Amino acid sequence: MSVKRRDRTIFREILTPLLVVLILEMLFMMSSIVFGDVIGRLNQNAMDILAQQTENRGNYLLNDMIGSWSNLGMLSDDIDAKVQSRLEAGSLSLEALNTGGADCVSLLREIAPELATTMYAKKISGIFVIFDTQELTPATAPDSLQGLYLRDLDPTAAPSQRNADLLWERAPVDIVRSGYIATDSGWKPSFSAQDTAQQDFFCKPYQTAYADEHKLKEKDYGYWTTSAYCLDGDNRTAISYSIPLILEDGTVYGVLGIELLTDYVRSLLPQTELLDDRQGSYLLAFTNEDETQLSPILIASDTLDMQQLTAMGFALAEDGSSAENLDKTYYGAAKKLVLYSNNAPFDSDQWYLLGISSKKSLFAFSGQIQQFLFVSIILAFIIGLIGILYASFRLSKPIRHLSDEVAKAQTQNSIPVLPATGIREIDRFADSITRLGREIERERDSDNLTKLYARRGFKREADQLFLRPDVLRHAGLLMIDLDNLKSTNDRFGHNFGDLYIRTAGKCFVTNTPENTLCARMSGDEFIIFFYGYDSQQEIREKVAALYQAIREVEFVLPDGENMGLSASGGVAWYPEDSENLSDLMKFADFAMYQVKRSKKGEYKEFVLELYEQQLLEHQRLAEENRSKNQE
Repeated sequence: MSVKRRDRTIFREILTPLLVVLILEMLFMMSSIVFGDVIGRLNQNAMDILAQQTENRGNYLLNDMIGSWSNLGMLSDDIDAKVQSRLEAGSLSLEALNTGGADCVSLLREIAPELATTMYAKKISGIFVIFDTQELTPATAPDSLQGLYLRDLDPTAAPSQRNADLLWERAPVDIVRSGYIATDSGWKPSFSAQDTAQQDFFCKPYQTAYADEHKLKEKDYGYWTTSAYCLDGDNRTAISYSIPLILEDGTVYGVLGIELLTDYVRSLLPQTELLDDRQGSYLLAFTNEDETQLSPILIASDTLDMQQLTAMGFALAEDGSSAENLDKTYYGAAKKLVLYSNNAPFDSDQWYLLGISSKKSLFAFSGQIQQFLFVSIILAFIIGLIGILYASFRLSKPIRHLSDEVAKAQTQNSIPVLPATGIREIDRFADSITRLGREIERERDSDNLTKLYARRGFKREADQLFLRPDVLRHAGLLMIDLDNLKSTNDRFGHNFGDLYIRTAGKCFVTNTPENTLCARMSGDEFIIFFYGYDSQQEIREKVAALYQAIREVEFVLPDGENMGLSASGGVAWYPEDSENLSDLMKFADFAMYQVKRSKKGEYKEFVLELYEQQLLEHQRLAEENRSKNQE
């Protein structure tokens, strides 16, 4: 007896296997994410990127600390030779180094130019020399010590003529009166006991060498301060490196050192390179040998301060490559800075540079990806189910029509006329990926704060223009640096500073023609490229109109005062000055800094003769320095 099979529709025959495949695909996708540890790998990738950036920045900082800043051998040898020569000639005594007097002032006057030259060469914020030949403890420290302390508040700026950008913090009256260097507000003619005995920058290397009876070389007693200090009468904090000064007979007669203002060190640790939205921080810290608890020295951060760091209590991992705070909410990638040779007196001080971030910020991208994957799976299932139902219906419909035509033809006993059918393919996923790629490119090439082109976007657009001289015709590149942004940030906070930058960007866009590229290069630096003109004069008129608009912008400060928008600029011409974008940017930047050094808020055109003159001056100074060093 045959069993009658149950009839099944073509719709069901198509729907069932496709639905099974869809469910299996969803299970496979979820299994791949879970068992493939996608989120864990993204988190690890974020930590690896943070570690690599910290490693790079640490190597850069270590190179400056070891290769440049602490390399004081030539200067200390020169000072030792001058003192030794004067002692042998009888024109100086060790007692004079302690008590001062004309002989000591004469020596200080002779070495002062070398201190300034060394400070400029090493791009440091300060340099000092202090004389003393007696044991130095808080109990036996003299009331005053003789020496010099010279400071440069902007080490990155080009050296000014006649040392006009330097300040005396400590120097005898006779030296101050005879030179061109001004005194700072906290200037004193000598070092007080508060400057020396209670501060590690002098006492530690000096007393260690004194007690050790000069068993080692001067550089082996070198010491980096592990806590920031202030000079007596000054509120600016600094760290320093100093070495003792030792004569041929082993007499320790003072120290020589360099100073780094903490604000300057922070400027060398740009935390913006760690994470977007300024959520990363650089921490310079140290720990004693065999200890894991880190002691902060300084931090470059927009989100954390020293008090918060101390409360968090960062501790190194066993391998020393990372650190976490006590409640495990912050992660830090650690780069060890080897500052001392083995068995040096201070080699137990182990320095580290940490790139730190809250784990929430560090793993934000992986969290977004996790949400995106979850939503994508749900949407894919819904869309797939709808697609399966639609495809099953579309595929079964023509078959049903064919069946109906065949049945109709059978009843009419005629040859069936079968209608033509067609299927259209739609590629929505590829279209979505294309739109996403365009959105990413747009976000990458624009500045989030001002909505202008970022450096990458400007370079891309400008490179295309430079391939079309017929489009460029006459062009002018205006490099602009906003004035007073740092003081605005310091007085009213970065939120108001951001408003200052956004308003400037809006002013630039509003008051420039359509055939103009406006971009924010970095910080408070902008670039505006005028092109497609018949002459320079047409461009000059546009630049003049823009600066008139800049002068008309006013802010109401939080304290109720009014402040105008001020920007210093420099203009370089295409093709007169150069047909190369890189050269135009360099020339415009040179012209801009001519304004910054003279009268801010104006703009100047690039003058090739001034540029070549400065290059020759720098070469001359370099030759003079080399000649002095050889002598």
